[in-house]
Amino acid sequence: MRLYLKFTYQISKDEPFGNVYRRIQDYFLDVYELKKQWFKFEDSFMSKHRGTNVVIQKYPEMREFLYFSKREWGNEIFEEPVLSNLDDTWVSPNPYKNLGDLREKQFLSILQNIPGIYPFIRASIAFDLHIASQLDALPDKENPVHAHYKREFLQNTPYKDSTLVFIGELSEKNRNNQLVFYLRLPNSVYHANTLPELPSSILGSIHGIGSVETTEAFYIPDEIEFSQWGKKNKEARQLLGEGGQNLYDELVGLKKPNELPDPFFLLKNAKQKPNQTDKKIPKESIVKFYFGLKGYHYRPKLDTRESITLGKSTKNNNSLHAVLIFGSHPSQLSCLFKIRGLFWEERIRVPILSDYYQYPIVSRDSFEKAVENMAAVVVYIEKNIVPKIENICGSSPDWFKTSGEIYKMKNLPSTENEVSNSGIENQVTKNKNQETRDMEQE
Repeated sequence: MRLYLKFTYQISKDEPFGNVYRRIQDYFLDVYELKKQWFKFEDSFMSKHRGTNVVIQKYPEMREFLYFSKREWGNEIFEEPVLSNLDDTWVSPNPYKNLGDLREKQFLSILQNIPGIYPFIRASIAFDLHIASQLDALPDKENPVHAHYKREFLQNTPYKDSTLVFIGELSEKNRNNQLVFYLRLPNSVYHANTLPELPSSILGSIHGIGSVETTEAFYIPDEIEFSQWGKKNKEARQLLGEGGQNLYDELVGLKKPNELPDPFFLLKNAKQKPNQTDKKIPKESIVKFYFGLKGYHYRPKLDTRESITLGKSTKNNNSLHAVLIFGSHPSQLSCLFKIRGLFWEERIRVPILSDYYQYPIVSRDSFEKAVENMAAVVVYIEKNIVPKIENICGSSPDWFKTSGEIYKMKNLPSTENEVSNSGIENQVTKNKNQETRDMEQE
């Protein structure tokens, strides 16, 4: 297994590449050993002015890194020019082998003019750095990472060394800069319950290049762990029945705290169209309240545009996540429950009413009742199903609780938002509060 801390920075979408690169150089490249410098500069087939052409005109030797990737658009296939030195350890390597590196002055000159005179649609750079020895020496040999996992700029990937990644989405409609530092931790802490505090020298570099927005722990399995992961998942899914249907049928049969009208009747008799009503309901507040009563805390960093995630950890350090999904056309509510441990994850659909997995959002009253029903089913899963799955899949290290979430460390600021029910209680009647608490005690 490879274990990392992932630091994501706040970077302005308008900040030039050259400015960020100079900070990287001052706080990382001049401090630690640079083992490899990777780059990928991409053009779109729709671009009138292409950065690849301009770069090759100024630096003819850059033609060595040029290749064309194929892209489907409608019924046609187009070729898009790419300048890259990525090898076979990456998801999308340059098909030509034995590529070199850019000279330092040449590299800086190109970065200083992105987007500027080099109008790439996307520019990505990565620096492999030898840093881990300052924490603890890594062994010379290790189990290889499973072949399924390859490097990819926009994903958590198995970097062999600590790696700094800077990506610019440069099209006019999608301007965005991302700066991420992956600090690989030594093998000696893989099975420890807590992760080490970082030396001040490394913290100085981390904070020197910008403001850290989030800090996460994540891991990549090796070949042996990947195999064990598959066996545990298979056994757990057998417990859940055919595709989880046996458990779903069990959950459908549970007595829910609220009776709800049939969804088709509700839609037919709604005073307003669901999409109009949806905007008037404080969905997030209601969800936080009912799930907060069950001990689930809001996880804003796991949210998407169409979902809210609440979570908690078990005594075995595995993660429980309730993901409430808001569909559209018409507006509707559904819930997915995730049980996640080291190298395994199980997902369970949460029925709201009888055999209905989705429910229309047509009024505040029906929405509250649907959310309360979901919370009740989630509690049942937590008490009756989760222990059986954990018995098969096992516990996780203490640090796993931070995997994919905010990692709290004494020397780093925490940005996690703890959920408070204050202010929400005024929006829900006292009788409803008391009924929910009584049900929980039962």
